[in-house]
Amino acid sequence: MYRLIQVIVLSVFLAAAAFAQQSIKIGSAAPAFSGTTIDGSPVELRSLEGKVVVMTFWSTRCLICHTEMPKRTR
Repeated sequence: MYRLIQVIVLSVFLAAAAFAQQSIKIGSAAPAFSGTTIDGSPVELRSLEGKVVVMTFWSTRCLICHTEMPKRTR
């Protein structure tokens, strides 16, 4: 039963994320975003306006992420 609840919650989360991405169109302003860099410094997307920004979200549990990260640091 617990496993079924996990699957349902994950499905709802993924559906919501997919729906949110549909509202973002090429050429439109990026949504507000703030985060922390690897060295712990805070950063807001609006402070980088006019610059090329590549954001990567990854996990230490993701095998594909481990192979892609060295390619991104070049």
